[in-house]
Amino acid sequence: MINIFLSSKVTSVFDNLDIDDFSIGDLRSFLKTELESQKYFGKQLFKVIINEEGFEANFDKDAFDACIQAIKESDIIVVFYNGDAGWAPIDDKTANGICHEEYLIAMNEHPSMTFAINLSKYFKNASYNKDQKKRNSKFLSDTDNLYRFKEYSEADTVDDLKKYILRLVVGYISKSFDLAFNAKKQLDANNIVFGKTLEWHKLTYPQRIEEIQKLSTNSFSDIFPNTICLYHAIPDNLSISDARNSLGRPFLYEDNELAGTTLTKGVIHFVTAYGNATETQVKNLIGYPDITLIKTSFGFYLWEQTTQVQYIVISKCINPSVIDTRKQQVVNWLKASKEKTNINIRSAERFKILKVISKAKAKTK
Repeated sequence: MINIFLSSKVTSVFDNLDIDDFSIGDLRSFLKTELESQKYFGKQLFKVIINEEGFEANFDKDAFDACIQAIKESDIIVVFYNGDAGWAPIDDKTANGICHEEYLIAMNEHPSMTFAINLSKYFKNASYNKDQKKRNSKFLSDTDNLYRFKEYSEADTVDDLKKYILRLVVGYISKSFDLAFNAKKQLDANNIVFGKTLEWHKLTYPQRIEEIQKLSTNSFSDIFPNTICLYHAIPDNLSISDARNSLGRPFLYEDNELAGTTLTKGVIHFVTAYGNATETQVKNLIGYPDITLIKTSFGFYLWEQTTQVQYIVISKCINPSVIDTRKQQVVNWLKASKEKTNINIRSAERFKILKVISKAKAKTK
């Protein structure tokens, strides 16, 4: 059975519909009934979890913890955003509201299976106390940073609203199925050695480096146009010292890339690894631990804040098709995180630093 968690306020009532007392809770109950009525060979296909019906907190955990645990155990999460961050513990003025916290957990635990619908246009007349306004503002700040909050209802009646939201949720479920099947296909491709995977498996380290470097250059070169990007390959797991050491520390020689260039941004390093990589191993590519490191679907993004050195580390690239998949994951992450602009700014600052280094070297020759 597929667990679908619906996250939102419960009692908030819609404005400007033909029924005056229709609430988000009523909408959730409608979706629960519709989705749970779907059968697959006579068996229930979906279980819809809503906190007013779907689970109860035990004595060893409060309702807040129960909500968070339910999200972690769900397969698909749909967030209905109406501008209200939800309740928070009375004794903690700085705590996020429960809806805000559910959203953050969903985005951290299940980003590709989390979807959201912005319904705030129907709740313009809601009133809040000072503490709740602060929580709502924090929630809005976080939702503004993600592109998934782009669906708006245009319905004027409750019936139209129900149909519209149901259609959106069914579309999200269908997309989730596609993602799950594609992930299973990729997992199978990683586990079964044949075709190009078998060919790459038989390559020596130098041969594998050449093959991966060529394909990654072709694949990733259009992500940051007009920027100096360097493309590297690691021919095995980063835990293998011979494979890891084949890369060295190329950021130490970035100033050499300025000779004869007309570009004014860079350097960004793309490091494509044939095997696995851990956070510690990726940090060791720079040589010390105090580095910003973000784990992603494709591997890691690494940024040294003082020198503006940047690495995009792509892992588990065991054949050409996986590299193509990783390219799309990089593009998706840049879009979802809105980090592309920041990375471009950092690469421009890194270029300035490299110019200073280059001039200093020229004076000391």
